[in-house]
Amino acid sequence: MAHFIKYSLRALCLCMLATAVAWGYLAYQDRNSSRNRYANLPPDPTGGTQMSTPGSMERIDRTFDAVSDSALQDDDIIIALEVNGVHYAYPKCRLSDIGAHVATEILGDIPIAVTYCNETECVRVFTGDAGGDRLDVTQEGLDEGKFVILVNGKDFFQDDESIPLQDYAFELVSWSQWKTEHPDGRVLADYVWE
Repeated sequence: MAHFIKYSLRALCLCMLATAVAWGYLAYQDRNSSRNRYANLPPDPTGGTQMSTPGSMERIDRTFDAVSDSALQDDDIIIALEVNGVHYAYPKCRLSDIGAHVATEILGDIPIAVTYCNETECVRVFTGDAGGDRLDVTQEGLDEGKFVILVNGKDFFQDDESIPLQDYAFELVSWSQWKTEHPDGRVLADYVWE
C-alpha cells in the first residue's frame, strides 16, 4: 500500500507540473498573439490622436414630440431653432446622455446638426444646403477637455472655426419661456436606448 501511495503522489506531482507548464505556455502564446493581432490593422483614422475620453457613437435617429407630450421641468434649458417658420426645441437634458450629444435631422428641407457638450456647456448648430442630405456629423469623444465631433470623416473640436459647415442661428431659453412662446412647436423626444 505504501508503494502505491508513493507512486500516486509522484504521478500527482507530475500532473501538476505538466498543468503548470501548459498553463504558462498558453499564457505566453496568448500574450504574443494579442500583440500580433493588431499588427495588420489599417492606419488610425485620428492620425494618432489619443482621445482622453473616447466616445465615438453612430448617428441615432431622433423624433419630435408635441409641446403637450413633453415632460420637462420649467427651468430646463432649450436650444431653440426656427426653421422655415417652424420652432424646434432641443432640450440640453436630452442631448446629455452618452451617445446623444449630436442630433442630425432634416427639418423641412434643411439639414441641421445640433451639437452639445455637457462638460463645457458648448452648443453649436450647423446646417447644409436646402434639399441636401442629412449632415455627416457624429460625436467622437473628449480630448483636452473639449468635445470632438466627426464631420465628413474628419475630427474637429466642436468650437473649431474651420469646420466645413455653415453655422445656424439658435438661442438658449428656458422650457417655460419656450413652451409659452411656441405652444405648437416641436420638441426633441427623449431617446430610449435598446
